[in-house]
Amino acid sequence: MKQFEIKKIATDEFELRSLVNDNSINFKRDVKLAKEIQNITPNARLKFIQFLKEQGLTKNDLIDVKIKNGKKIYDETNYRELESGFIRDESANFVYKMFDIVFGKSPEELADYLGITDEVEGNRLGNEIGQCFRLKK
Repeated sequence: MKQFEIKKIATDEFELRSLVNDNSINFKRDVKLAKEIQNITPNARLKFIQFLKEQGLTKNDLIDVKIKNGKKIYDETNYRELESGFIRDESANFVYKMFDIVFGKSPEELADYLGITDEVEGNRLGNEIGQCFRLKK
């Protein structure tokens, strides 16, 4: 059973309404959030560089150099995988920040406010809110 619905009010404004209780909250896409989203990858890369420095490593330490048929081949797999991990972590951490920016609540507080008790509905809430920020509807 659906426990909430999201309705578009205006171009960049939405209403999130509980179907369990009488609570609702309006939210919108705005410049502050867009800037935060744009900073995910640069922030992750800065943390990655800081991590490398703390470990006494450089990018070149993570790149394997192989010689094949007299030619140098650079394998950046280790470097790219480690960097990707930092970007994934920063993206995951941003979800909590996004809820605070948009709703002034954590995801758990928002679900509680709306009376969402089902894990499937909680996941749907995150996905549908994400869609509001990804798509121009």
